[in-house]
Amino acid sequence: MRDEIFYGLATEINSEFTRRWVFGFSQEDDIFLENDETLQIIPENRKASYPWVELQYLENRYGVFKNINQIQRLEDIALGSNFVFRVGYAGKNFDNLNRLLRYKGLYQYTLDIRDKHIFETSVTLDGRHYDQDDAASSRVFGLAGAYHYFHDDKNRWYLGLQYHAGQNLSQYEELTLGDINGMRGYPTDFQRGKKLYLITLERRYFSDIHIFNLSRLGVVAFYDHGKAWGIDHYDFSNQLSNIGLGLRFSPTKVRVGNVVHINVAMPISSKSGADDYQITVGAYQKF
Repeated sequence: MRDEIFYGLATEINSEFTRRWVFGFSQEDDIFLENDETLQIIPENRKASYPWVELQYLENRYGVFKNINQIQRLEDIALGSNFVFRVGYAGKNFDNLNRLLRYKGLYQYTLDIRDKHIFETSVTLDGRHYDQDDAASSRVFGLAGAYHYFHDDKNRWYLGLQYHAGQNLSQYEELTLGDINGMRGYPTDFQRGKKLYLITLERRYFSDIHIFNLSRLGVVAFYDHGKAWGIDHYDFSNQLSNIGLGLRFSPTKVRVGNVVHINVAMPISSKSGADDYQITVGAYQKF
């Protein structure tokens, strides 16, 4: 359960950037219960209640593009640097088991080259430290990059790269690959670890087809390759690879929102434990 209240104030606004300070209070409750199918010892409940302060730096540069995350719609893409860092602290008087230091950070940089190429990079940090309780303390660091190449108005190439590393992760915090977590030809949580990398290559087609005047249609062919590893009590992690095809549906009678994904993917390496093919359906903010 996650609850928070906050108040923000822009302390500087000019033609180049906006700086904001945000003050808030968060309560995070991780509660675990056994059921008839529970096979392992469940983790201890974990609670974090704390006030926090957050600094935001937003570069005031935007580009207008079409066929990036939505289908046949104009999109405002933030360019340049964007930075967010939050830090909170609280003691036992906030009903925490021990004194808590909570921190989150995000840095993003997006570059547009001649309206033909878009490069996206990001760095993330998410962690907590409980005084005198290392077992409940954990952190995850992430790097990500993406490249969009505009072949023409309807055809796009996309390359995505991710690397994440965690420390002292509980089972429910472990980094996973499979299904919605990147490897579309493998079941959910097919691999688990404290480190992972993922490479995604897609050929995207944004059609003019407007189904019943309700939804735009897109098509994608994709290749995923990755691995999660680093936890001793799991079996050795092999490299995972899959290929697949997918359909994308973008509703047009509502404001910009989710894109429905329907994928059919087949594993082409490390097939043990995976079906010959897998069909997945989901809704996402991006193509």
